Amino acid sequence: MSDLSKRALSTLLGIIVFAALSIIFLAPKHHEKIDFYGHKMVFIQPREFMMGPTSNATEWIQENTGRKDWTLSSKAFPVLINNDFYIAKHETTVAQYRTFVEDTNFKTLADRGHYPITWDKKNKIWARQPGYSWANPDFDQTDDCPVVCLSWGDANSYCEWLTKKAHEAGAIKPDWEYRLPTEQEWELAARAYSSTVFIWGDDPQDAKFYANVLDSTPKPDGEEIATTHFDWQDGFAFTSPVGLLQPNVYGLYDMQGNAWEWCINDYFDYPDCNTSNKFLSSDYKFKVLRGGSWDNYMGSFAVTLRRIEKPSFASDTTSFRVVLAKKNEDKELSE
Repeated sequence: MSDLSKRALSTLLGIIVFAALSIIFLAPKHHEKIDFYGHKMVFIQPREFMMGPTSNATEWIQENTGRKDWTLSSKAFPVLINNDFYIAKHETTVAQYRTFVEDTNFKTLADRGHYPITWDKKNKIWARQPGYSWANPDFDQTDDCPVVCLSWGDANSYCEWLTKKAHEAGAIKPDWEYRLPTEQEWELAARAYSSTVFIWGDDPQDAKFYANVLDSTPKPDGEEIATTHFDWQDGFAFTSPVGLLQPNVYGLYDMQGNAWEWCINDYFDYPDCNTSNKFLSSDYKFKVLRGGSWDNYMGSFAVTLRRIEKPSFASDTTSFRVVLAKKNEDKELSE
């Protein structure tokens, strides 16, 4: 082999080694995963991003939501997340929540008589109806569907139990915990690097590939479908098994549709939600749900939309997913 050929080969090998090292050390860390009690976690790279919708998106969402009590920022603003965190690939399932209840004999608000909001078929209204709970919503579910009919406290109690189990098993560091995501963490994880109305773009019709939302799938009992709905059928009139449709860029499933997801921090008007590190306080009485559900149409499941409810609120559309992060020392206790 000539000297020229040797130099060329050496250069080529150097390029290959450099490329391999770059992949190992420079690739985004969100491909790292942790699995505990069936929660497959994805690492999200902390960074600054623009939270909230663009002005054009705001106008479209307001015109296509029809709900004045669900709010969003009038414009996007910069948010810096500087803490490492993992977020679950899937919403918490019926099976996972059952494991918690059987281990602790935990009683949800519904079990204690504060029933969730469900559809009153006789009177055609949403109302609190006796007998319904996470174990018995007003429709059939399989174990791999997102658990629903949960209040904020019901979801938070699960996270505290999961943390205790993980510490006892030595699965996580003592100063780390499972908890609900902050709004900022949820939106960063959902949107990834996008600035569009939905995680996939601006066309609501593409929801058929990513989100279990209000479509024309017939109700099992023949009940009439809501007047406003998408004209496709995904085969699920209510919740669907988690992870059935396409994920977002981070590999997270059902960030839009299937079930609303509780966030941990109190509701603040934008951009004040970015000025406080406190998750819980005695001054604010409302929490936020994100992502929309099987019962939402058009703008009602936009990725930047905020559903504001009291912590005691629960319905057959409310669920959660867990985050794993270092404990926040500024966190205050709340009821």
